Amino acid sequence: MAEDFREIRKHAYRRCNDMFTRFQRRKGILLEAAREFKPLAVPGLELGVEQIADGWRFDDDHRMLTTLPVQILRKSASGFLANLTSPARQWFDLRPATGGEKLEHGVKVALNNLKTATEKTFQRANAYAQCYKMFEDVMWAGFSCMIVSEDAERTCSFQTLRIGTYALDIGRDNMVNRVARRFAWTPEQIIEEFGEDKTPEYVKDLAKKGSTKRLELWNLIEPNTQGFARKFDPAAKAADVDESFEYRSVYFMKGAGKEDKRQGERCGILRVAGFKHNPIIAPRLDYEQGDVYGLGRGVDGIYNARGVQTFKSDELRITGVRSQQPVVATAEFKNRIQLGRKGVNIVKTGEQVNNRVVPIFQTLPDASDTRQCIVESKEELEQLFYVDAFAVIDSQKNNPGVKTATEIEYLKTENLAKLGAITINLNIEMLDPLVKTVCKYTFDNDKTTLTDEDRDTLANSGIINGVEVEYVSQIALAQKAGALTSVQQYVAFAGTLAAMKQDATENPADLIDCDATLKLIGQMLNVPETVNKDDKDVKTHRAEVKAAMEKNAQMQQVAAMAAAAKQVGEIPTDKAHVGGAIAEGLK
Repeated sequence: MAEDFREIRKHAYRRCNDMFTRFQRRKGILLEAAREFKPLAVPGLELGVEQIADGWRFDDDHRMLTTLPVQILRKSASGFLANLTSPARQWFDLRPATGGEKLEHGVKVALNNLKTATEKTFQRANAYAQCYKMFEDVMWAGFSCMIVSEDAERTCSFQTLRIGTYALDIGRDNMVNRVARRFAWTPEQIIEEFGEDKTPEYVKDLAKKGSTKRLELWNLIEPNTQGFARKFDPAAKAADVDESFEYRSVYFMKGAGKEDKRQGERCGILRVAGFKHNPIIAPRLDYEQGDVYGLGRGVDGIYNARGVQTFKSDELRITGVRSQQPVVATAEFKNRIQLGRKGVNIVKTGEQVNNRVVPIFQTLPDASDTRQCIVESKEELEQLFYVDAFAVIDSQKNNPGVKTATEIEYLKTENLAKLGAITINLNIEMLDPLVKTVCKYTFDNDKTTLTDEDRDTLANSGIINGVEVEYVSQIALAQKAGALTSVQQYVAFAGTLAAMKQDATENPADLIDCDATLKLIGQMLNVPETVNKDDKDVKTHRAEVKAAMEKNAQMQQVAAMAAAAKQVGEIPTDKAHVGGAIAEGLK
């Protein structure tokens, strides 16, 4: 057994060490960006994990004269949260991969219940708070990482990792599939979490002494080798994780490996466990093929952010000079006049003006130019972080003319549509795996919204293994606005042509399937499925209406015939009237 633990530790240690070594190449530029946009990320990049756990004072690295770059980053993250994954409105829908229009009514209801249950899982867990942190990290650093795990009370739990305490790796498909983490716990915390039987003896000895020293732990999360490959993977065989788990997780103590006798028979392995579904959510921005980490807007905006700090320093200095101007005094006032910035020139009594020290500022400087530089840098940063796409009303405040609500709505839609390039990456690497993983855990564990009948219906139909995510957020609807306009224009043109061409046998409007068009527009406008009747109910209703119309037509025809017969019966048939001549002719 000790040999098995040695194999899995060797594998996990090599993986983690290699991943952290490659991450070191990014730390320099990330640290520079963090100092400008995310000061709380500085300790993760600069300090050891044990120092982070023991606390870090923000004042130790406080070099900001203005928090404008931090505010812009937070506005950007808030904008993406509100318009891409809004907690206040529906932002995703679940649809089958194929054959969605041919689903039975019961399957549609069960799928809709699964969507509702998944939304509730997001609401009652800490998902949206962690999504906000992810948007912050991915915008300034270019990447982020969240771990989704099963939770007995809330179905799922979400944990966004601090940048600097983890490293990533990618698979053959260029998607992130491994995470190496490191953190520091006290001996008491280690024993409480992993149990005494799995804790090395030296850690137990420290706990008995009441030591609060923080020890570094490593954690590797990676795909679980399945099938025949397990036979050729000693690490997977030693881990002995059930093949039904998609991913495995290995916790171990940092050390020298098998040469470290303190680790015991388990070689420092604290836990080997598995995840039923993909736990790694790791979006990236602007990465090339083969790159592990993306490039964030914080890296692009370093110099702008530094310029804001410099301009603010100049503004404060100029303001200080104007508030306490330099003065001239005779020698008798030496050491008696105290000015905050010591702007005093001491001269002898009767000394000529030309011999005196001349003040640096003959004309006091004006801070208006500096303030204008700050405004320009602010606007550039807001464009870089897409803040201008979310704050349409603010951007229109200084523009001449009054904007109506309709005009502002069109401007908002137009600006949100510009985010298409960045939302593609976020959809593929963040939202797709996030929704699908939460959906699977909800299907497995939700006991309130989803019934056993719903589970059986979805399982028997096979849909649960091929559920696709369709996004209906504000940004997604803005992307669809162009398609919606095209459909509306097409229908309008068809109506115009139909009015021009009176030939009922060649009506252009006959080309349009009204039901399909209405359903398509409903999807583009994010109309809930529950608004529409089931197809069977619609067919039954139309058949009943058609039968009633036919019956009514028949009744009208019979009434007309009866009226005609009555009129014929009342016509005189003698020779003195026209009716008599008609009757004679009929004979």
